[in-house]
Amino acid sequence: MTDSPDIPGLELLEHAAKAAHTGGAYAASRQDRRRDVVELSHHDVKLQMDFQTQEEIESYLRSAYPDHHLFGEESDRHEMKAGYTWIVDPIDGTMNYFHGIPYWNCSVAVAKDGCVVAGAVYAPMQDEMYTATIDGPSCLNETEIRVSDVSTLEESIVITAGLARLYDGGEERLSSFLQLITRVSKFRILGAAALDLCYVACGRADSLYEYRLNIWDTAAGGLIAERAGALIRTFDRESDLTSAYLVANPHLFEQLVSELGI
Repeated sequence: MTDSPDIPGLELLEHAAKAAHTGGAYAASRQDRRRDVVELSHHDVKLQMDFQTQEEIESYLRSAYPDHHLFGEESDRHEMKAGYTWIVDPIDGTMNYFHGIPYWNCSVAVAKDGCVVAGAVYAPMQDEMYTATIDGPSCLNETEIRVSDVSTLEESIVITAGLARLYDGGEERLSSFLQLITRVSKFRILGAAALDLCYVACGRADSLYEYRLNIWDTAAGGLIAERAGALIRTFDRESDLTSAYLVANPHLFEQLVSELGI
């Protein structure tokens, strides 16, 4: 624990939202540079814009809170510390950004002693700002949002990540996924986990089921989904900062837990 004085949640949220908007607007205005590649692999890409957008966000946050710890996806070290830690994903959905697909976002959250207390996810192509604090409602552009009331798997929309992560998990993981396909209305692979979580939060989707998500993927979006009424289970933890996630409205949650055997 720490002796750091408590900062009001709404103040932290204001800065999280401003930082997310700063990053999102920066990346959106420089899409002509979306093909400036640092590293390209089979399932991922690192862009100059990832690093430069993170620098813009860090500059804003350091001006607001010079004594706070901060790390982002593109940082050399990823660790939570006592006191306040800011967690940044400068371009969540980089592969979409790289290809000009308008489904990506900038995610900024802040944790106090390891517990996320405020978060913002900004989708600049839709001009949608999702926000939440640990003791307040989730909002989309300042209007309160809630999860869907869909109550059967047969009606539900479930978001997941790339199928490669399912194949990597072996036959049991893949078998559970294939069984679930036959039960739900539709699966969707959209490609930006923080925004996926926000889609569950506002009822555009009913559940998210993804493997190998990192803290910068889920810190802001997870809080937004939870404060909107979603239930969350983490499993298959790979490290303190990486695990699988099941997120769903309360009507579907236990049904999905049972189907997936988690």
